Amino acid sequence: MAVNVTDKPRRVIFGEFLKGLRTAKRYTLRQVEELTNKEVSNAYLSQLERGKIKTPAPQILFKLATHYHIPYALLMELAG
Repeated sequence: MAVNVTDKPRRVIFGEFLKGLRTAKRYTLRQVEELTNKEVSNAYLSQLERGKIKTPAPQILFKLATHYHIPYALLMELAG
């Protein structure tokens, strides 16, 4: 049975979006950790991408938006 995107929790869709941004830039989880001066750990980012974290920290989203070159407001909106 196919899963409809609307059946997925918002955090899973958000996580898939984050992973898409990272992989489009060809960054590994560890590279993002280094780019953010370890302010975003690879473990935390992995959990975000897998939809395990329900409420991401705004400062983490700001760091990711900066390094992925996308608007912070967009990440905040998508994160819910």
